[in-house]
Amino acid sequence: LVKSSLLFPTSKPAPCFNPVFDVIPRCCECRAEAMDSSSFSESAEEDSQSVQQVSTKAAAAPNEQEERRKKASVSMLRVLTAHALRGVYGVCDSLSLSCVWHLLRRSRELWVTMRDAVIFNLIWMGISFIKSAFLSKWVQQLVGDGSWVLDLGFMLTWNLPVYLCLWLLSIFWHNTIVQECCRLLGRKAIRQVDPMQALMESSAKVADEVYRLLVVAVFYFCAKIIQLLLAQIKMRLLGALIYNLSNCWMASFYAMEYVWTTLGWNLEERILFFEARWSYLGGFGLPITLATFSLPFLQAAAVYATFFPFLVILATSATPKSHVDAFRLRLFALPMHAAHAVVEHGLKLIGW
Repeated sequence: LVKSSLLFPTSKPAPCFNPVFDVIPRCCECRAEAMDSSSFSESAEEDSQSVQQVSTKAAAAPNEQEERRKKASVSMLRVLTAHALRGVYGVCDSLSLSCVWHLLRRSRELWVTMRDAVIFNLIWMGISFIKSAFLSKWVQQLVGDGSWVLDLGFMLTWNLPVYLCLWLLSIFWHNTIVQECCRLLGRKAIRQVDPMQALMESSAKVADEVYRLLVVAVFYFCAKIIQLLLAQIKMRLLGALIYNLSNCWMASFYAMEYVWTTLGWNLEERILFFEARWSYLGGFGLPITLATFSLPFLQAAAVYATFFPFLVILATSATPKSHVDAFRLRLFALPMHAAHAVVEHGLKLIGW
């Protein structure tokens, strides 16, 4: 019976507990469930963090744009202030009469040259002003409508010949002034230029001089065209401002050109130097432009010729620095292209 009960049990035996195969699967299932829940929570946190970052970036975008605009406006204001200060420095340097007096005391040759230039130009300026102030009105009352004939005769017999003679003499005077000032200030000239040699050679070569004259003429022509166009659209004040500003630049260019020629610079070097210091040189030519802008042509030329030798001395002693922002205002880009086209076309016509 014992054997039969052992061999053929009537009831199912109690399941035995296997610690290896029962505990481990359950632990794995718990761990899997725990990992699923933890990964879900982590992904939810990451999603919430990304949403917060996007929202913060979206909220910070207008602030960054405002900061950039503020920085741009501050930098622009700084640049404009720097250029305005350079213009003020140019005006102060063009009015530094103490420097002129200091150089005149050190050289008798400079004193004599300046005396001759100023006396001859003062005589011409005085006669021009007397004629315009008194003689013109008296002749108009005496002759009437035919006064323009006498004005034309006076211009052809006095103003124009005297203007040309003084223009030729000014080449001697200005070259002598620059040479002497360079010697006094310790600047080395490429060579000592004789006045007659300076008249014959002018700047360097004849072709360079013609090219320079064309560049200056096109520059004045462009400034005048801009003034006339602005006057047609009822912006006369802006047109007059641009034209007088171009006169300031050209007065500085003429004064500095004697120094550049003495130092041996070519036209490209002069223009590069000028365009990198445009605000200073605009202020440097402002006083002489203000003294002549409201006068007729010949009277303005007389005043200009009288004060220009002083401007040449000041240009010799001036040391304009380049701008902080290194911004080059291409003032002579269009005149140089136009002059180059004219010269090239002219050379083709003559067969060169």
